[in-house]
Amino acid sequence: HEGQHAALASSSRPKTIPKEEFFDNLFQKLKNRFVSEDNERFLPWNDLRLVLDNNTVRECILQLDVEEEQYIQIYGDRCSSSRLRILATLILTDCIDYYHLNSFLEEGIFDNSLPLKEENAPVFTRWTDREKNAFCKEQYIVLAPCFNFSRDKLRHYIFDPSIPMPFFNLRSVGRGGDGMVSSVTIQSGHHWVSEQGLGTEGKIFALKEFTKYTTFAKEREALDHFSGANPGHDHLSRLLLSFDRASKWYMIFDWANEDLENFWKTFSSHPKSHIHLSWLIAQCHGMAEGLSKVHGDGEKQQISTTTPPIPDRGRHGDIKPSNILCFNQNRHGEMKPSNIPQDDSRLIDYQLVVADFTLMHFHSPYSLGGTSPRNLACSRSYRPPEKDIESAIKIDQSYDVWTLGCVYLEFISWYLLGYEAVREDYFCYLGKYVKSFPKMRMDEKSDLPQDDFFIMTKNRFLSFPAVVKPGVVKWFQFLRQNKDCSQAIHDILDLIEKHMLVPNPKGRWKMFEISERLETIHKKCERDEAYCSKGVPRRVNFISRFGKDFPPQGRVAVVPETFIHRSIGHKRDRKDIF
Repeated sequence: HEGQHAALASSSRPKTIPKEEFFDNLFQKLKNRFVSEDNERFLPWNDLRLVLDNNTVRECILQLDVEEEQYIQIYGDRCSSSRLRILATLILTDCIDYYHLNSFLEEGIFDNSLPLKEENAPVFTRWTDREKNAFCKEQYIVLAPCFNFSRDKLRHYIFDPSIPMPFFNLRSVGRGGDGMVSSVTIQSGHHWVSEQGLGTEGKIFALKEFTKYTTFAKEREALDHFSGANPGHDHLSRLLLSFDRASKWYMIFDWANEDLENFWKTFSSHPKSHIHLSWLIAQCHGMAEGLSKVHGDGEKQQISTTTPPIPDRGRHGDIKPSNILCFNQNRHGEMKPSNIPQDDSRLIDYQLVVADFTLMHFHSPYSLGGTSPRNLACSRSYRPPEKDIESAIKIDQSYDVWTLGCVYLEFISWYLLGYEAVREDYFCYLGKYVKSFPKMRMDEKSDLPQDDFFIMTKNRFLSFPAVVKPGVVKWFQFLRQNKDCSQAIHDILDLIEKHMLVPNPKGRWKMFEISERLETIHKKCERDEAYCSKGVPRRVNFISRFGKDFPPQGRVAVVPETFIHRSIGHKRDRKDIF
């Protein structure tokens, strides 16, 4: 074919090396840049551009006797309008000559037209079967996608199963809702990080995989309210993009260092720190404010007689510590390397974000009903009483108020008493072994002891058939008499006890009211350090109020020494116990 075009060449520059040697060298350079990961092989875009740089493409044009004016048609000015991937594939398949390259120029086919199917691509009309097969097979090596995380819209990609993903170090970290979550490094040059993305640990992202489309679609629909061009919130998880490939569906998120559950285990609290308590209250306020946005509190929708109302009133449905992510940000909003030792003084660099919207439900503000309790999945420890009531009571947004109140109470408990107080059976307090918060909530007389926050009652004098567990009530008092319990903490405990952990959902505050109250407390903390961090314990008559569980000399639920040796003697070497 080459003799037909010699007169068309406009360049008279001498060739630097023989044509065959030149393209053999390029073949080896490209092949040496291949990456193999998880049984997939691809040529990273940055490496392709490094090999086929400006000067090399001009030399290719010279070697092939292509008109030099065609340079911009090959090198391009953007990823989507170049023919560099086509050029690389021609080199890798030994189809690199004027005729084969010019067929793409004549047909107006760019990189963004790949992958091509040999049976219906006009460009292959005069190619041999070997050439068509080789090109169609090798083209996938250069087709690892470039993900666009820009916030102008929420993107969804559909990928041919043969297209390789530009992923490294794919590591499963567990399940999130109904999807498998992995940490993954996306090859540099294959993603554009969001302009205001919440730290991504360098190039690490969270990849969530779904095997059921209905589950994927439901969560994506919920996340769409706060992702893409829609205004999100700093304390709500934002979806970067989604894609489907080989009958599986995926979501990509910013990568968090850990969840709140592990955060409590990683960090020690500093109850006397004004800065730390101010940070804690700010995080609680931020989460409530974000959830208020989910609930649509204070937003009014115009009633229309011709179109159905938009379902913009949401309910998260599964608020718990493992669904609250912790992002470590430095003062410039960038992620810190994960190999830097944890420094408790940097606790304030973390931002808490409510995540996992698998169970989120949106409805119209004019829909009368909620969700039937029996149709709702939940976390048993944090579920509200209405979940267990077989009656006409429907699940509504007050569900989130109860579950968030449970998390807040554990958060304050960790802050004042440490990790063992919220996750072990016993912890050391004032030289005594005492029951932890989960242990205080256990109804050990029951056939199935549970660490939930309420019990059902048949007391006919009560207007609602559930009450807060006595162990939870005792725990509130235990926290209030702590020497480091400041007035700010008292105010938060009052908010939780009086307006959040209220058995009757009709008696709970709206999420926006909780947000406003926490904002008031936080602003006062910023102005008044004593209000924030000076301990003002409230003394109570423990014998008259709680009997033998809380003796006055220790003011804690002391566990018999013999029981301690029998139950947790194997933990006596742990430094946090003593």
